[in-house]
Amino acid sequence: MTKKDPEQEKQPSEAKDTKESQSKEDEYKEMLQRLQAEFENYKKRQEKELGQQKQAALALFVAKLLPVLDSFEQAVKAAEKEDAVSEGFGLIYLQLSSMLEGQGLRKIEALGKQFDTSMHEAMMTDSQDGKPNNIITEEFQQGYTFNGIVLRHSKVRVNKKVAVNEHQ
Repeated sequence: MTKKDPEQEKQPSEAKDTKESQSKEDEYKEMLQRLQAEFENYKKRQEKELGQQKQAALALFVAKLLPVLDSFEQAVKAAEKEDAVSEGFGLIYLQLSSMLEGQGLRKIEALGKQFDTSMHEAMMTDSQDGKPNNIITEEFQQGYTFNGIVLRHSKVRVNKKVAVNEHQ
């Protein structure tokens, strides 16, 4: 019987250890890459959510300013007889409305337009013969969008054709 050299016995064991350590190293490297990718996705999600939160807060602020804008508009109309007062109110109204428009506030066009439930709120109806069905004939309160989101629907009167029953 021949004796095995202790060095020969170590070689298969060392090879096995090397393969195992390489396998572990690859596993750790893959895990690290996955964690890095997850962290990058997390950061992107957080940035997007923060942007959405800022946009929502700004929309809420602008919505709260709408009654002030309405009051100025009414004051301008009421003070048209007083030139200096009217001019002052007019300038304030223009400054406020242009500032809000710069932030993304837009008026909803209503008068003479087709009634759209996503933009308009019907307060009353008309039955005018010379006007098409579902056309807005009067606007009671201006509606607004903010960066494409409806803040307030336009309050309107809509023309509705009355169906005449011929078999009466």
